[in-house]
Amino acid sequence: MTEDQRETLRRAVLDAILVIAPDLEPDELGADADLHEELGLDSIDLVNVASEIATRTGVEIPESAASALRTVGDLVAAVLAHGGRGA
Repeated sequence: MTEDQRETLRRAVLDAILVIAPDLEPDELGADADLHEELGLDSIDLVNVASEIATRTGVEIPESAASALRTVGDLVAAVLAHGGRGA
């Protein structure tokens, strides 16, 4: 995967979060931002984010992997690990 493809997937993840949580600001979405505590996403929000990511990238994050995600960086890494066609 090229660096451009990685960046496209990363942007798709950030955009998916912003669709589900429109009150967040893009600068709040640093790699270390905690999805639950800092961003206020609950388990339903994360299911919706995963669905939005799948729509945008073709990457489906398995439930077993999704439950371990804690940060924005974890989410981006999961998308990269599971492949994808880009946004």
